[in-house]
Amino acid sequence: MSRDEGPKAILIALLILTQVSAATGLESVASHQSQTASENRDIAVLSGLPTQLETSLETTSGLIWGPFGAFDPLENQIWRADDPSNGAGYGGLIIAQSETSDLRMMIDKIQDYGAVLQEFYPEDAAIFSLDETGQSMESILNLSEDENIRWVSRLPTSFRIDPILFEEPNAITDLDIHLTRDLDPGDLEEILANIKGFSIHQESDAWCEGRLCKAEAATPLVLMHLLQDNRVLYISKAANIETFDSISRSIIGLPPSMVAPPMDYDGSGEVISITDTGLDHDHESLADNIRAVYNQFGPDNSAADSNSGHGTHVTGIIVGNGTSDNQTLGIAPEAEVNFYQIEYDSSGLLARWGTIYSMFSHSLQNQARTHTNAWGSVNQPGQYTTDSHSADSFVLDEPSYLAVFSSGDLGQGQSGSTTPPGTGKNVLTVGASTTGISGTAPIGSASMSNSGGTNDGRIKPDLVAPGVEVCSARADEATSIAGTDCSTATNSDGTPLYVTNTGSSMATAVTSGGALIVREYLREELGIVTPDASLIKAMLINGATDLGQTDIPNFVEGWGELNVKQAIDPHEGTTELELLMDTGRGLAPGDALVQLIDVGASKLDITLAWTDPEGSVSATSSAPRLVNNLDLVVTSPSGVVYSGNSFNQGYSIASTTPDSLNNVERVRLLLPESGVWKVEVRSVAGVFQDGYSLVISGDASWVDHSDLTTSADSLRIANDVIFEGEQLLIQTKWRNEGNMATGSYDVEIFDVTDQQSISTTSMPSLPSGETETWSVQHAFSSVGSHILELRLDTSSAVIESNDENVGINNNVANLEVLVSKQGLEIVPLDEDGNEVLPSQYEQASSRALDALNETSKTFDFKVKNIGTSEVSVSLISTPVKQLLGNGALRNPSDDWTRSLSDSGPLTLAPSGQANDNVSVSISMVDESAEPLSEETPIYAVPGTFTSRVIVRDTQNPTVVNSMAFNVVVPRIEGIQILASGLDDFRALPGEFATFDMSVLNTGNGPTEYTVDCESSSGWATRIDSVLSPSVSLPELARLEYVTIPIQVLVPAASEGQPVAGHVELVNCETSSPTEDGPSESLSTTLIVEESRRFLTALYDEVKSPLPPVAAAEDRSVLNMIATATTLEVQNLGNTRLEFSVMMSLSDSTWGMDVTLHPGLSNSTQILSLDGTSSTEVELDGGSSIAIQVNVTPPPTASMGERALLSFRTTEGSQQTVLDSTRFVLEPTPELNIVSIGDIQSLSGELAEVPLTILNSGNVALDLSWTFSTEANSWSAALQSITPAKILPNQELSVMLGITIPDNWPVDVIGKIVTVHIEATSTELTGPSLVESMDITVKVIETCSLEVSTQTKVSVDSGGSVVALLDVLNTGNEPSTFSITFSQESDSFALQEKYEYSESVQPGDTVLTQIQLSADTATPAGREIIRAHIAPVGVDCYVVESSWDVPVDILPASDEGITNSLPPYVLPLVFLLAVLAISLGIIALRRSPPASEDSGEELIPQGSALMQGEASKRRMNALSTDAAEETLSTSVSKADLDAVLKESLPSLNLPPLPRIEESEQNSD
Repeated sequence: MSRDEGPKAILIALLILTQVSAATGLESVASHQSQTASENRDIAVLSGLPTQLETSLETTSGLIWGPFGAFDPLENQIWRADDPSNGAGYGGLIIAQSETSDLRMMIDKIQDYGAVLQEFYPEDAAIFSLDETGQSMESILNLSEDENIRWVSRLPTSFRIDPILFEEPNAITDLDIHLTRDLDPGDLEEILANIKGFSIHQESDAWCEGRLCKAEAATPLVLMHLLQDNRVLYISKAANIETFDSISRSIIGLPPSMVAPPMDYDGSGEVISITDTGLDHDHESLADNIRAVYNQFGPDNSAADSNSGHGTHVTGIIVGNGTSDNQTLGIAPEAEVNFYQIEYDSSGLLARWGTIYSMFSHSLQNQARTHTNAWGSVNQPGQYTTDSHSADSFVLDEPSYLAVFSSGDLGQGQSGSTTPPGTGKNVLTVGASTTGISGTAPIGSASMSNSGGTNDGRIKPDLVAPGVEVCSARADEATSIAGTDCSTATNSDGTPLYVTNTGSSMATAVTSGGALIVREYLREELGIVTPDASLIKAMLINGATDLGQTDIPNFVEGWGELNVKQAIDPHEGTTELELLMDTGRGLAPGDALVQLIDVGASKLDITLAWTDPEGSVSATSSAPRLVNNLDLVVTSPSGVVYSGNSFNQGYSIASTTPDSLNNVERVRLLLPESGVWKVEVRSVAGVFQDGYSLVISGDASWVDHSDLTTSADSLRIANDVIFEGEQLLIQTKWRNEGNMATGSYDVEIFDVTDQQSISTTSMPSLPSGETETWSVQHAFSSVGSHILELRLDTSSAVIESNDENVGINNNVANLEVLVSKQGLEIVPLDEDGNEVLPSQYEQASSRALDALNETSKTFDFKVKNIGTSEVSVSLISTPVKQLLGNGALRNPSDDWTRSLSDSGPLTLAPSGQANDNVSVSISMVDESAEPLSEETPIYAVPGTFTSRVIVRDTQNPTVVNSMAFNVVVPRIEGIQILASGLDDFRALPGEFATFDMSVLNTGNGPTEYTVDCESSSGWATRIDSVLSPSVSLPELARLEYVTIPIQVLVPAASEGQPVAGHVELVNCETSSPTEDGPSESLSTTLIVEESRRFLTALYDEVKSPLPPVAAAEDRSVLNMIATATTLEVQNLGNTRLEFSVMMSLSDSTWGMDVTLHPGLSNSTQILSLDGTSSTEVELDGGSSIAIQVNVTPPPTASMGERALLSFRTTEGSQQTVLDSTRFVLEPTPELNIVSIGDIQSLSGELAEVPLTILNSGNVALDLSWTFSTEANSWSAALQSITPAKILPNQELSVMLGITIPDNWPVDVIGKIVTVHIEATSTELTGPSLVESMDITVKVIETCSLEVSTQTKVSVDSGGSVVALLDVLNTGNEPSTFSITFSQESDSFALQEKYEYSESVQPGDTVLTQIQLSADTATPAGREIIRAHIAPVGVDCYVVESSWDVPVDILPASDEGITNSLPPYVLPLVFLLAVLAISLGIIALRRSPPASEDSGEELIPQGSALMQGEASKRRMNALSTDAAEETLSTSVSKADLDAVLKESLPSLNLPPLPRIEESEQNSD
C-alpha cells in the first residue's frame, strides 16, 4: 500500500470512545436506588452501603516458602548447610508465622515488644526488625507459645540473599541491596561507606537511597560484610533494564485518527510522568505538552533522545498533537508530561539512579497521578524484585497513583517471563496486540513476543494493547532509529517527523493514554477528584476484549485487549449496558461486604481489584506474593456460586475454589440468570485491607434490600436434657443481611411435631447488618422427638432479596429436641445428711471451699425412682468446669477432678417400695492447690466450679435427670516479698544505691500490687525504673512474681553532706489495692560511701572557661602585659581532701606571679622561681579554692614565641589532674577610639569634637579614615592633617570638625556622625581591623544673625548718606535684634544704635538703614564702621557678632584731577597695577621645583578644610583648636595703611573688613 493512500484506521478504532453527557453531580450519581437503563444511562452508578458479614478465614498451610523451597517449620527447617548463621539468623531480624491467616494479632503482639514490621512473608508470616540493642529478642523468640503465633525464629542469613549468588561465590557482580524500613540518612551513609570501603575492584561504584542500595562490580567481600548488617534485608543481582521494541518492523505508519479525540475526552487536566530513554522536547507534536524534563534519576545530565528515539516515540503515542499530520494524534493530546530520562547518551544503555519509590514520589510532588514505564529488567524474568517491591510499596502508600509497566518482549519460552517491575501486584502490566498493518499479523490477536506470567503463577500481563507498527513522533537527534517513516510530514531539513515502532513499549503507551481518558472520565462525570488506581485498573480490565488466545485469562493476553470505550460505556452489540462501581471500602480479615444487583438478560462482567501490601523480596521465586487475600464470590438467584478467576473457555464456571494468588479477580458470564444476584467481597487472610474497587457491567442495577437471615444457631435450648412438663427457655436470633432496614415484621416459633404455634410476636424494624434476639418460656406436654421451627416475617411484610418467594428461603431455622419422661429424681442432702425441700435444692447443691485449708468438697445426694416400675440406673458426672457470670462454661485453669462414690448400674425398686432410692456422693478436688505447703502455699483459683451428675434409666434412655453441684472458691489475697543485694546497698553521693525486690502473688487470683518506698531523709526513689516513691505493678497472676529494682538516689555532695558513712533508713511496703488486703514491709539501711571526687577548671582573664589545651587556640599575649589564668579546684566529695598544686611555665624567661585566693581578703602571694611554683591546700567537702597565675612576656620576647602554663593537681598520693594553657606572642592589633560621646551644637556652626586614638596592640598600624553623616548636607572632617600611622602603645589626639548648615532646625534626638578607621599592617595576615565611633550631634535653639550690605557705601567729604544693610537670620529660632554702630576714628557723624522689634524668621532677611555724614575735613579714603548685632530671642542660645561695614570717603571736587574721575577708577587702577606686578613675579619664578601653590594640596582629603569656597577654607585653616591657636580675623588700621603704602603709596584704598576676636562663626 502506498503512503499517499494513508494508513488504515485500525489502532485508534480499538480505542474509539462514544460521546457521554455531562455529569449531573456526584450526589445524584451516588444514588444507588434500582433504576432501569432508560432512566439513567449516561454515567456510571456508584454503590450504596454494602452489608457487612462474617466470613471464614482461609486455612493456613503452615508452609514457609524459604529460598530453597517450602517447608513446615514445626517439622523441618530447610536452608543451606553453609548458612553463615547455622540456621540461627543474625542480629535484630526475626521471622514469625501466624497461627491463622489473620495476621493482625501476631503483628500486634510482636510490635508490642518494639519490633518493626519489615515485610510479609509467604505464607501467613512476616519479617520484623529490632533496635540495635536487640534486648527484646529472647522475649519475642519465646512467643511461640502465644495462641496467635505458630512459629517464630531468628531470620536465617540465607533468607536474605538470592540463591543465584551462591552459584557464583567468587564472581564480581552488580547487586541490588534491599534495606529495612525507617533508616535515617546517617544509616544510609554508613551502609554506603561499608560498601565502598570493602569494594576493591577498580570499576566498583555504589549509591543508596530510600530502601535500596546499588553496588556495581561488588566483590564477595562486600557481600559478606553486607550480610553481617541487620539493616540489610535482602541482596540480589541488579536489574538489567531495557526498552521493549520488537525487531520486526515494516514501513507502514500508524492508522489515521480522528481530528478530534473520541468521546470528547482528550486528557485535559491530566498530568502523566514518562520514564524512558530521552525526549526531543521541542518536537512540534510534543512541545506544548511538556511540563518539565528531569535528569536526577538518570545516569547523565542529558535528556537528549540521541540513540533509538524510544522515549520520544512513546511520548508521542500518549500526547502527540498530530502537528502536520492529524493521523498521528495521540491518545490524550491535551495531557501534560513530566519526563524522566534514564539513558546513557554515549552508549544507549539504560540505568536508573535512585529507587522507583523516590522517582514516583518526585513525580507525585509534580502533580502526576499516572506513570508510564516502557522498560523492564530482562535478566530477572518472572521474579518479584526490589523494583517490583518498590513500585508496590509506593502505590500502597499513594493509592491514587497508577503505575503502568511493559510486560516485556521475551516471548513465552518459560513459565514466568514478565519483566520486573511489571511483576508487581499493584501496577498495570501491558503486552502488545496486533494491528494488521502492512502485512503484519491480523488485528485482534496478542503478540507472540509478549512476556507473560510470574514465577508465583500470577496473571500477567493484565492487558494487551495495539503495539505493532505504531506511528508516532521521531526524535530529530536520534541516530539509531530502527523504524521507518510513516508520514509525509518532515522537519525543515527534510527529516521525517514520524516513524513506526513495534513492541510492548508501544502498547504500554497506548494503555497509559487510555488510563488518562478513564481518569478524566471519572473526574469530569463522577466528580471523583483522585480516583483510586485500583478503580482505573479494574475498569480497564473489566472492559477488555477477549482475543481468544486461548481464552482469558492467560499469560499471552492477560484479561484481553484494551477497549476504553467498553471500559467507560459498555455495550453488548447495540444494547447499552449499565456500569456500576463500588470503591474505597475497608475490610478486615474474617469480614465480608455484600451487595445485591438485579440482573437482566445480557452478559455480566464483574471485576474486583485492590492494592495489596508489598510482597516478600527474599522468599523463593515461586512463593505466592499475595498478602491480603480477598475473594470475589457471586451467587445467582438460584443459589449457584461462582468464585473469582474460576474460568473455562473465557467464562466463569460454578466453583467454590478461591484464587489465592492474584489481587485482581473476575466473574464473567455470557448468559446470566435473570434476577437478584449476591456479590460478596470476602477478606480471608492478611491484614486490614484499606479499600478495594468493584466494577460491574451488564444489564444490572444496584438493589437496596432487606434480608432477614437465619443461621445454624438461630434456634437453641440450653438444657442438656429436656423433660416432659419442664419449664425451659427457647432462645432465638437472626440478622438483617440486607443494606436497608426491614420495617416491622412478625416472628413465630412453631412445633412442627405437634403442629401448634408455641409463640408469636411483632418485631420493630431491624437496621442493616444488625442482629435481633427473642426468648420464649415453654414446657413440652409430650415425650419424644419434637421439631421446632423459627419463622421470620410470617406475614410477608418485608420485601426481601431472599425469602419463601424469591431467592433462597433463609427465613426459617429448625431444631430437633428430645423430650424425656421424668422417672428419676436427684435430691441433694444438706451438710448434716438430711433431705431438703425442692426450694432448697440450689442452696444444698452449692458449697463454699475454705481455700486457706481445703482443696475439695463432697456432696451427698439421693437418687430416687419416682416411676412405677423397677429401673436400672447409671450415674455419670461431667468434667469439672468453671461457671462464668453469663452462664457459659469453660475449662478451669487448675486441674480439677471429680469422683462418684457409686457409678452403677443401680437397681431401684418402684416408687414407694423399699430400696426405691440410693445414697451417693460426689467429691470435687482441686489437684493443683496446696494451701498447707510449708514453702509457698498454693490456693485454689477463685470462681464457681461445677460438675453435673446425670442419672439415666439404662433400659429407657429418655428417662433421665441431672443436677449440677457447685464448689464456690472465694477470692484470697496473699503476698510475699524477698530482697537481694542488701549487703551491697550503698552508693556514692549523686549516684543510685540499688537492691532487687521480688514480689510474689501468693493469693489465688490476679492482683495489682502497689510498692511504696521512702527514705528517712526523703531522698529520691526510683522503683522499677520509674522515678517515684509509689509505683503500681502490673497485674500478677496466682503464684506469678516480678522482680523490680529499688533505687535510692544519694544526694550529690553539697558542703560535704551527706558525709561518708552516713546510714539512711529505707522502708518499702508492698500492699494490695483492696482496703483490707495484705501488705508486706521491708526495711533496710543504705550506707553513703566516701567520695573523693574533685574537679579542676581553668579560666581566662575574663573568667571564661578554657578548653583543654589540645582543643584550644593559643592565647595571644603582649610584651610586658600580664595575662591572668585562674585554676579552680572543687572538692565534690563528702570528706576532707588534701591537694598539692604545682604550676610551671615552659619558658622561665617569662614572668609568673602566683596568688592564692585572688580577690579575697586572705589572698596570698606564692613564691615562684624559674617559672615554677607550688602550694599545698586542704579542702572540706563541697568547698573550692582559686589560684591565679599572671604570665608576663618580657620585652625581649619575639613574635611567635610560645609558653605553656601547666597546673598539676594531685589529691593525696593518688589521683593527679593536669590542666594546661598555651600563650603565644603574635601580632595583636588593638585599636580604640575614645570620644566625649554626644554633643550639642548651634545651627550654622562648626561643631568640634576631640577624639583620642589608642593603639593598645603590639604592632604599628596604618590608618585609613572615612567619615559619614546621617544628614546629607552635613560634613565632617579632621581639623588638622590626618594621622596616617600609629605606633604600638601610642595615643593620638585629633579634633573632628562637623559643619552644620545655617537654619538647621532644632533636633533633640540628634544626627549621627560616624568615624571609621581601618587599620592595616604588613605584620598581619588576617583581615584589616576596622573600628567605628558614632557621635550624636543635637542641634539646640539658636538665635544668630548676619549683616551685609546690598551696595557699596560711599560719602563725599562734607556730605551725608543713608546706608542700607541686610540682616539675615542664620539661626533656627525667630528673633528681634538691635545693632550698635561704632567707629575707630571720628570721621563720621552716625546713628549709634538701631533696634528692630519684629521677629525675623529663620532664613529670612530684613532691610535696615544707617544715617551717616562726613566732615569736610575728613580726608578721602576708606573708613570702617563696626556693626555689633545682638539677637533677642526666647529660650535660645544667643550669638552676638560684629560686622565691619566699609565706607568710601570721596574727596571734594577741587582736590586735583582725581576729583574729576568716577570713584571706581582709582581702585581699578590699583588692581591693574597689582595684577601687572604679580604677572611679572610669576614669569620670573616659573620653574617646577620652585613653584608654589595655594597650599590646598597639603590639606587632608576629606578634611573640613576642603569644604566650601576657597576663601572660607583659608579662613577655617586659620582657626584650629588642635594647635591651641586663636587667630582673629580683625586687622588694625595701621597694618592696613602700611600695606597700602608699600604697594601703592599714591592711592588711598579702602581698608579690609574687621571682625571681633570674640566671634565664633563669621563669614
